[in-house]
Amino acid sequence: MLDIIELIFRALCSDKEEKLRILKITSTKLNVLRILIRLLKDIGIFDLKRYIILQKEINNIGVLLGSWIKNLKQKGPDKGSF
Repeated sequence: MLDIIELIFRALCSDKEEKLRILKITSTKLNVLRILIRLLKDIGIFDLKRYIILQKEINNIGVLLGSWIKNLKQKGPDKGSF
């Protein structure tokens, strides 16, 4: 989880190409986190209620991340601004 937060902060300070690369890595790590949380539920460490809450939050982050990536792909060349 800390890796995901760190990558998001790095993306905020990067140019467009680097930002897109970092966000794709972040998306992959988020997908891994989804799987890990599902495994924790399957082996009984998380109950169903906790699992549902965490999955909803991760899905919300995924939607925001996906929108950010889509927005970057639609924009023209980076002009050095955030």
